[in-house]
Amino acid sequence: MHAAPADQASHIRFDGFERALTEQVRHFAALHPGVTFTMSHAGPEELYAEMVQHGGVWSGEYDLMLVLTDYD
Repeated sequence: MHAAPADQASHIRFDGFERALTEQVRHFAALHPGVTFTMSHAGPEELYAEMVQHGGVWSGEYDLMLVLTDYD
């Protein structure tokens, strides 16, 4: 028996991301009812530690990583 497919996303704590990702997950879930999707959020320092310092980006635990930079 195989486990149900699952996706996990972690994003920076920001209301705009939360609203946009919640809507995208809702749409994705409607198209793929057998897939579970988990979202979590953190502050910039915690997210950096998880994804870079502790290898989250390479672990296979996350399915997608988008890095935005601020050049101001």
